[in-house]
Amino acid sequence: MKKSLLVLAFLSISWFLTAQQTVKQKEVGIVFNNLDNFGLSFKTGNTKSMWRFSTLLLSGTNATQDYDSISNNINRYGFGLRVGKEYLKNITDNFEFRYGADLYFSYSYSKNQMKNSNSGSNDLLTKNVRYTPGINLVFGFNYVIHNHLVLGAELLPIVVYTTEISTSHRTATGNEIKHTNSAKLSIAYRF
Repeated sequence: MKKSLLVLAFLSISWFLTAQQTVKQKEVGIVFNNLDNFGLSFKTGNTKSMWRFSTLLLSGTNATQDYDSISNNINRYGFGLRVGKEYLKNITDNFEFRYGADLYFSYSYSKNQMKNSNSGSNDLLTKNVRYTPGINLVFGFNYVIHNHLVLGAELLPIVVYTTEISTSHRTATGNEIKHTNSAKLSIAYRF
């Protein structure tokens, strides 16, 4: 009888420990930040917490605008990167709450060349380089469709410190700017 109880207790403990283990999972997705910038995301971890890696491909522009005798050539590009940790809490079978934090960095470059065809002396070339490190919190929800497709929405309260260096052919200045904003939507494949 003691052996049977011992075997039963051992099986119960091993079943309990197995039930408490989390399942490993990964996600690959497309993210839309502030509904105008897009990028890719990769997450790895388990059903309780995941490491987050996101790259935001900021919009690039190469355009020329003409106004009477003035021609304005604009070139812009940039990128951003986020690395962080999120924790997941099941609300229902298909609805999850997520929270966590990310470290953030972005870089952007713009060049604006304005030419006046009436006077060569009124030409202006301006270049801006912007570096933005920061940290953001993550508060969001996932809706899981058929265990593999995940639709998500997040609020990302962020604190960043932006350093911007502006140069022109006449002057060079440095400006420092602080700002906060962000919201993100995502669609991901979970495996």
